[in-house]
This record gives sequence, C-alpha cells and structure tokens, in this order.
Amino acid sequence: MKTQTLGRDHDRASRLTHDQVAEIVGDIDDVASAAIIATGATLEEFEEAVTWASGSSRLARELKRPLTGRVAELFEILTTDRDFEESAD
Repeated sequence: MKTQTLGRDHDRASRLTHDQVAEIVGDIDDVASAAIIATGATLEEFEEAVTWASGSSRLARELKRPLTGRVAELFEILTTDRDFEESAD
C-alpha cells in the first residue's frame, strides 16, 4: 500500500531511513534516530508512534488497545528524547 507522505510516495511497509525520521520529527538526536531505525519499524508504525507520543488521546480512545510491539518501542524512544518532547509541545 502506498500513501502520499511528506510530499512523496512511500511504501508504508518499507523500513525507515534517517531522512524519513528527520522529516517526520524534525531535529532529533542522532542516537535516538539510530535507535528508531534499529527497531526495524515501518513508516506506518513510526507514524503511529509519533501520533501517540505527540499526545493524541483521541487516537488511544479510537484504537481501544494498548501500545505493543515496535510501536511501543518507538513510543518509548520518542518520549525519552528531549528534542522530540520539546518540539511536540
């Protein structure tokens, strides 16, 4: 499945790249970016984690499920990165 993201077509099932991480979250620590990529997460999983980490409680109500797997791992990385926390405010 393809989606229009960041002005380009991306295969949502492909693994993340450093450029995608930086485009989505902006200025992020290199160690955090490498940790995100090392999870093997897809673009779709990363976008979901970013939405959760940005404080979208509506998403939590709609999905009616806890975070699990890679999304939970990504959420943990994002919420411990100070640069992301500041940009989400």
